[in-house]
Amino acid sequence: MGGEHSDTTEQLVLDLLADAGVTNARLLRGIFPDETADTIRGPIALLHVDVDVYQSAKDTVDWALPRLPVGATIIFDDYGFFGCEGVTRLANQLRNDLKGFTFFYNLNGHAIFVRTA
Repeated sequence: MGGEHSDTTEQLVLDLLADAGVTNARLLRGIFPDETADTIRGPIALLHVDVDVYQSAKDTVDWALPRLPVGATIIFDDYGFFGCEGVTRLANQLRNDLKGFTFFYNLNGHAIFVRTA
């Protein structure tokens, strides 16, 4: 596993965003949260975690949790998929341990948490 997006470039992503009419996106280059988290300010309404390994997903969620207001949503991609056991393990762990969130699962392979308190 790994290397699925090694054929892309920053310019390609910027061009795709422009072609889609997206004007309010900012591309962060580097390892999150270690190298880029300090550039993000304010509360987070939607956190889409699209990494497949436990530690990367956990680091992202740990950083974001204090920034998520009531009503905020966390979406984990590839929940329950072969090769993505790390993110599945984290989502299951959060499902048991995380208070103040409601858990949803959809058949597209997303584990969804909505902050309720």
